[in-house]
Amino acid sequence: MIEALLHRLRENATLAALLGVTPGDSRIHPHSVAFPGPGLAYEYTDMTRGDVYGSQVTFRAVSADFDLTRAIAEKVTASLHVPPTGHGWWFDQTHILTCHLGGGGSLEMEDVGLYQRFVTFDVKWRQ
Repeated sequence: MIEALLHRLRENATLAALLGVTPGDSRIHPHSVAFPGPGLAYEYTDMTRGDVYGSQVTFRAVSADFDLTRAIAEKVTASLHVPPTGHGWWFDQTHILTCHLGGGGSLEMEDVGLYQRFVTFDVKWRQ
C-alpha cells in the first residue's frame, strides 16, 4: 500500500519541483529527512486486516521555509485525497479504495529555522 502512495507522489511533477528532486534522490524518505530539507518523511501503521485493509499514513513536510512547507503539504493532500464520491486508483497489485485526510498539524522551530507540517490519511485498500 505504501508503495502505491509513494508512486503517486513521486509522479507528481509539481511536488518534485517543490522538493527539489534530483535523479538520485526523490526527497521522500521513511521517518526523517536531512536537515534543513526540503523533504517529505512518512510513517504508516496497519490498522485492520481482512479482505479490505485499513492503514493510517502520516506525511511530514520539512523545510526551512514556512511557505514552502505549507505548499508541499498542500500538494501531498491534493495528490492523495480521494473525495467521498471519488474512485481510488491501482498501482501494481494494490487497489487504493479510499484515501481521506484524517488530521494534521504543524511544528515550528523558529530558533533553528525549521518548519514541519503533518498530514495524516486514513487509507482503505486491498491486494
